[in-house]
Amino acid sequence: VKTDVVIIGGGSSGIYTGIQLMDQGKDVVIIEKSSFIGSHANTYYDPATNVPKNVGVQGFHNVSVVRDYFARLNVTVPGGTAYPIWPTVNVDFTTGEETKNYTAPEYSAVLAAFQTLRDVLAEKYAYLDAGFFLPDPIPDELFLPFSEFAAKYGVEDIWKEVSLYVIKNFGVESVENYITTLTSGAYVPNDVNDIYRSATNILGSRVILNSTAQSVRRSNGCVTIMVNTPKGMLRVEAKKIVMAAPPHLRNFAGWDLSANETALFSKFRGKDIHIAITRNPEWNNTSYNGIGPNYTATTPRIPGTVSLTPNGFTDSSYYSYIAFPDQVSVADAQTLFKQEVNTLIANGVVPQSDNEIIEWFDHNQYMNYVPTADIKSGFYTKLNNLQGVSNTFYVGAAWAGQDSSYIWAAAHTLMPKILA
Repeated sequence: VKTDVVIIGGGSSGIYTGIQLMDQGKDVVIIEKSSFIGSHANTYYDPATNVPKNVGVQGFHNVSVVRDYFARLNVTVPGGTAYPIWPTVNVDFTTGEETKNYTAPEYSAVLAAFQTLRDVLAEKYAYLDAGFFLPDPIPDELFLPFSEFAAKYGVEDIWKEVSLYVIKNFGVESVENYITTLTSGAYVPNDVNDIYRSATNILGSRVILNSTAQSVRRSNGCVTIMVNTPKGMLRVEAKKIVMAAPPHLRNFAGWDLSANETALFSKFRGKDIHIAITRNPEWNNTSYNGIGPNYTATTPRIPGTVSLTPNGFTDSSYYSYIAFPDQVSVADAQTLFKQEVNTLIANGVVPQSDNEIIEWFDHNQYMNYVPTADIKSGFYTKLNNLQGVSNTFYVGAAWAGQDSSYIWAAAHTLMPKILA
């Protein structure tokens, strides 16, 4: 198969890039290792009514790059989507006890805190919305724990993390979007997977599912990829290649990486988020929210469960997030989740339930980061300088931030270089 551009990865960034290139008259091939495209765009459906519940991606920024993409896909977004408010019990998942002496901040205080954060970021760090394009020297306060950054500017801490990553993944545009969600509802399709159903119809046979690149060889003006597909090995020859999977070394198996590329990609580490869909009729649509002395603000200590939230469906199902500071298997994630829920049940905090897992979504390599020392040594400048080297381009969260709206904007900005 000969094509203009081959794309590795059929998630948010790879599919957006493929459609943009196709609309510019380029022939593309997208290689996706799973049986579906869309990656983290997980939806659970009420088995009786087929009503969707977005449990993966739950919102987008109401900005031109997103609106234009939705228009291209003929995906509609209703008026602001409000999330239901369930009866809530605060629990400490690390101890299995109810948190009894916690008073949630007033809505007005939450809104004011995010408005303050937005104003600070807009004044000092708006440039991070475009990607990890860092100045030299990098401001020291970006390396502070976010708790110290938040205290410095009088806003509430939202994550135990180096400030750079909090600000990049929750920057000006994201904070503005969150404020809008608080006041007017979320900007999101009823079913996020409508995006990828439409994309599937547009791209057709250009997407090769259940397939992996076994070898990648790059030379002047040509990239040759041997692809392991369900029908056997397929040779793809392209003028350029776009890597849309997370830039961890294991995702480059078989590539002819240079020493510089290997050194840079070896620095990346990834955090995992797992999403459990369980059946719990005994819980009567009560939400169990992770709050406790081991937590920062309303963010649970990880590894561990974040919350147990009703879907509001006829099958009495719940969705739960389980977060990890590194990569873990599905089996290990399920074991920890079951243990924490069983402890809550044993302590009488949560009613007895089989807690049957009926679906599970694994967001591995969800948030990619590198050590602070490497950032200070110019890591991201070196990383951004890889764009275009050896006919290779890169899109995705590691380059743009963990947010589809940022990912699409960054890919849109990169498009002229890919097309050149």
